[in-house]
Amino acid sequence: MCMNYKNLWPYKIPKKDYYKLRSISSQMKDTYSIGREGIKDTTIKDLKMLLKKYGMIKIRLQRGSRLDKDRFELAEELAKKVGAIIIDIRGFTVTLALDDPSYARSIIKGTRVPPGLEK
Repeated sequence: MCMNYKNLWPYKIPKKDYYKLRSISSQMKDTYSIGREGIKDTTIKDLKMLLKKYGMIKIRLQRGSRLDKDRFELAEELAKKVGAIIIDIRGFTVTLALDDPSYARSIIKGTRVPPGLEK
């Protein structure tokens, strides 16, 4: 019996594009910082707006925001509330992107430049 492994990838963007976005994210600077007030409605609105504009953002979780949860739990909660996918988690910095192949392609080609990479 042969299994179809193509259905195991949970995202709409292809794996190849996902890994290219991950390499681009390592060169980005932090776009948004979440402090001791944690994740609020205004934070979610701001992040949604930034994601719609840029397609990919990098978020720094400050010390006060991570008192009650693990960084991975915070990243998952943030991604779920904003409607994005987690591209990378390095330390207390999370990179999120929209799960839309057209946004991913435009970032990879350079037509849409994420914040922190402008020249």
